[in-house]
Amino acid sequence: MLLTGPKRGNWRATVEGGCDFLRVFLPQALIAECHAEAFGAPPAGVISLFDVVPVADTRLHRLGRTFTALDGYDPVAGPCFADLLGLSLGLRLVELAYGTPSASGNCTLARPQIARVVSFIEDNIAQALCLSELSEVAGLSRVQLVRQFKQATGRPPHSFILQRRIERAKELLKRSDSTIVGVALDLGFHSQGHFTKVFSKFAGMTPGRWRSSQF
Repeated sequence: MLLTGPKRGNWRATVEGGCDFLRVFLPQALIAECHAEAFGAPPAGVISLFDVVPVADTRLHRLGRTFTALDGYDPVAGPCFADLLGLSLGLRLVELAYGTPSASGNCTLARPQIARVVSFIEDNIAQALCLSELSEVAGLSRVQLVRQFKQATGRPPHSFILQRRIERAKELLKRSDSTIVGVALDLGFHSQGHFTKVFSKFAGMTPGRWRSSQF
């Protein structure tokens, strides 16, 4: 893995056999947000984490592989998941450049905060929600929201959103006047096939089979 900063630099390598390249660009604002989250203070100026340097890091490699699979994720939960990946990548780069920060206090979301975020998700269940929206509702930074929301609910925000959408789908499927394709489109899925794939992952069976089991 090759890391570069805003300064120009040259690096050469010989690649034998077939390969794929993934280029990820992180804005300065994201790096600054991660620096402030890790060390409790905003950076003094523009952050240049690295000159041109090759790095072998298991966590970065795993995050990179996950980035390549983003197209396969649910488009409604996708923005939250993409935000999470960007933050995770930024935090890891800050750690590699400045060292691992000391552990912060173990804070948890207060019940009113949890209720506000969950209510916002329920009210916008078919919309493409971003972490910035949820963090604003909770009154926390995006990183704090991800950590504390998972601690409070057992799931990160993107997974919680998908779970709630499937639960809402089950409620709609119990209605005799609903159709599977109608439920899929009403909840923001781009097709019945996509809805069936996600539903089966959470419910262990297709929407049609689940619906038949309820009558």
